[in-house]
Amino acid sequence: MKTSPFVVAMAFSILLVGCGGEKSDVEIALEESAANVGTPEVALNGMLEFAEAGDWENYVDTYYGEKDKFRSDADRDQVVARFRDKWGSAVVEQLGAIKNVPAEIIDDGNRASFATPDGNAFYLYKDGDGNWTFHL
Repeated sequence: MKTSPFVVAMAFSILLVGCGGEKSDVEIALEESAANVGTPEVALNGMLEFAEAGDWENYVDTYYGEKDKFRSDADRDQVVARFRDKWGSAVVEQLGAIKNVPAEIIDDGNRASFATPDGNAFYLYKDGDGNWTFHL
């Protein structure tokens, strides 16, 4: 039986709480991973929280599924800037419009489709770790 990354992260976090002090890089990475494990609806709600807060850095770092396309930190920063400066309000509006829409799981469980009010669809993709991510 495979243990979920969420369960591992939570158990590790509980152990570290007793130790006190500042969070280690490992603890922070585990928390970020745990935040993105679950259903497509959980991921969509997390994306909406970051978007509504204008936290485009965490939005991209946590939910962008094509980070392998970044050749440098500047590439990542450029995507963050596009969300902040150009796409942000539209993303908040679009995610808000589908936040209560159940996802349809397709492509052997590797893609989730959310029907949008305009008759189109918004897709999330499952990565190799089981996290739901968006693609541009």
